Amino acid sequence: LSITQPLLRDFGFSANLANLRIAKANRHISKWQHRQTVIDVVTNVVFVFNNLQQAQDNLRIAHLSRDLAYQLFEDNQKRRKADAISDADVTQAEAIVANREEAIINAERNVRNIENQLRLLIGRTDFQSDGTDLAIVPLPPSPTVNVSASEDYQPALEARPDYQAARLGLNVNRFTHRYARNQLLPRIGFAAFLII
Repeated sequence: LSITQPLLRDFGFSANLANLRIAKANRHISKWQHRQTVIDVVTNVVFVFNNLQQAQDNLRIAHLSRDLAYQLFEDNQKRRKADAISDADVTQAEAIVANREEAIINAERNVRNIENQLRLLIGRTDFQSDGTDLAIVPLPPSPTVNVSASEDYQPALEARPDYQAARLGLNVNRFTHRYARNQLLPRIGFAAFLII
């Protein structure tokens, strides 16, 4: 029976458990990074959802604006027939209608682009080519939140994935540093032999 006990290098719990502690900290860092990814995706979905709602409202407004411009154009044509206005006024109203048509085309393209962004974020890869819109339901009103900076500071830090991952990263660096310092020591050991 032989027993060897390191006296300098690889002595103690710090050196022998360093890889285990580093692996455990890395596992927790991965969990916090996963949580950060989920938070980012949900936040992006909410932003894109709101952008889509706004783009659809802008498209509706562009249609209303075009309808009003077309009504002006028709009224100007009737007035021109009655010799109440000049041809330039009719041409100007027709240009306004064309301008509003361009705004509708741009608004429709914007709606399609934002719909595609939302589809990608929610994991859908089917893109509609037939012009059907995503049906969205308005978000419910957000609840009232009472904020107290002194009371909410510590829970906010504990819930922040980037802060927790950085804190655990410091632990990994500390364990790695201790192990590296231990490995700089000379290898001296105590050996005992027992012969039966």
